[in-house]
Amino acid sequence: MHCDYACHSPEHTLSRRRFLAGAAAGASGLLGFNLFNQPAAAGALAAAQKRVLLIFLHGGVSQLETWDPKPGTDTGGPFRAIPTSVPGTHICELLPHTARQMHRLALVRGINTAEDDHAKGAYLMQTGRREEPGMAYPHLGSTVAKLLAPDDSPVPGYVHITPGGSGGFNRSEAAFLGPKYASVVLGDGKPPVNLLRPQDLTDDADRRRNDLRAHQDQRFAQRHPSADTEA
Repeated sequence: MHCDYACHSPEHTLSRRRFLAGAAAGASGLLGFNLFNQPAAAGALAAAQKRVLLIFLHGGVSQLETWDPKPGTDTGGPFRAIPTSVPGTHICELLPHTARQMHRLALVRGINTAEDDHAKGAYLMQTGRREEPGMAYPHLGSTVAKLLAPDDSPVPGYVHITPGGSGGFNRSEAAFLGPKYASVVLGDGKPPVNLLRPQDLTDDADRRRNDLRAHQDQRFAQRHPSADTEA
């Protein structure tokens, strides 16, 4: 079965390729997705009203320099604790602007993975499960894509921007949810290679090229049906 994920109507000009190109271009500016200012994208986001942005910092700043300074203790940091807009809640003096917005945030200080291995702790934080031999659990992004992304969306439900790597498609993060909910990885915030059309390629040549690709895709999917080819 051939699945045409893009409607190609003039009212919906946000294609999968343009989304990835725009997302990657904005990633270096802390997800400054200028593409989302376009009417088609803005309308889709307004209709959904739900999206999740997870910033997971491997080796990020210490909690003693941010959310839980613990001044005056043997395990505390060198910085003062300042009051916030939430009475009784104090954070590090290095975050004065954040302190004024604390009533908009949820600060959780009781998380403890009880894991000495950082990799195992990171897995637990991103999946909600401990590692088990022979079993894999979906990451948060894949779970959100499963629950929130429309089935007929022409753009990926889970975009993973990570330092290093060559980008591409990471099926392992979806685990048993299936490759449909795997992440599209933008290594170093760069879009996948060959994403944009060469400038010297005419509209007619591009149309014929895409027709050939669609024909080949359809024939391959019919001969080799699987969750991977469908995704």
